[in-house]
Amino acid sequence: MILLTILFPIAAGILAGTCAMSRKRLNLCFLSAVGLSDTLAAVTALRGETIRLFPLTDTVELTFSVDSVSRFFLVLTILLYTLAGVYAVGYLAHDEHPKNFYAFWLGS
Repeated sequence: MILLTILFPIAAGILAGTCAMSRKRLNLCFLSAVGLSDTLAAVTALRGETIRLFPLTDTVELTFSVDSVSRFFLVLTILLYTLAGVYAVGYLAHDEHPKNFYAFWLGS
């Protein structure tokens, strides 16, 4: 689930940059991708998963895990990411190329 949470926005950013669609549909797809990305992150935070990537030594491993501190910052990040995404749709209402911004936003 952690890897899906990381890879989904990147894939959505690539799709947003390459798809040709109307501005209204592009805004809807962008906000849907932001919402799905936030949902994936929230589910990951609630599950508290751990992924062991590889051992560095006999006693030290490189892992991704979700603990209580990372849950707090993840929720804070989700909230700010969502609010900034909604604001960006309105801010870019008169921009000629919002697709480029959406692609970089989702990919980051």
